[in-house]
Amino acid sequence: MNNVLIVSGGSFDTDRMGEYLKGNKYDYIIAADSGGEYAASLGLKTDLLLGDFDSISVEAFEELKLGGCRIREFDSEKDETDFDIALKEAIALKPEKITIVGATGTRLDHTMTTFFCMMKVLDTGIECEIIDSHNRIYLKNKDFSIEKKKQYGDYISLVPVTKDVTLSISGMKYNLDNKRVQRGESLCQSNEIVEDVADIRVSGGVVAVFESMD
Repeated sequence: MNNVLIVSGGSFDTDRMGEYLKGNKYDYIIAADSGGEYAASLGLKTDLLLGDFDSISVEAFEELKLGGCRIREFDSEKDETDFDIALKEAIALKPEKITIVGATGTRLDHTMTTFFCMMKVLDTGIECEIIDSHNRIYLKNKDFSIEKKKQYGDYISLVPVTKDVTLSISGMKYNLDNKRVQRGESLCQSNEIVEDVADIRVSGGVVAVFESMD
């Protein structure tokens, strides 16, 4: 299995994200509770709908069910968020990549929890990213490259997730050579790729990568 999509229930620009999703192929789609509303509105062939179903309409629920979607219902009083359960389901499928949409929004507590849930995926070898209308967000604990023609927006920010991380950057407007960057420093905000490819070497920690449009 190559690519699993999780549709969560945060903010969702149906027009922009609908266009993005139609340009990509997914082998398995999981909707987490009100994420089912978005999946139904876009006509996504959803494989699994899960949650306590306190925030999805009856109409969307029935539409997905009639479309052959498998349903897993959980008690509303539980120790995990619907998204966390969905992510564990996705990891169990052992795909090459997990793409998450509808994960950001006005509930910053949910956004932060979702962000740190990605730490569970980091050591599995599965690629994992959050996509919204303005950003692509992912975690790295090893060297990687970004092709300028494939980047999601004009700006790249690197944010230490662990206490500190050592970074080397080349091919960007502001490069670094084996620089130790501490969590909370803004040194690597809003950089820009100036070569065809930017190379980032990461050691001794985890960095969050933000590819941003604005």
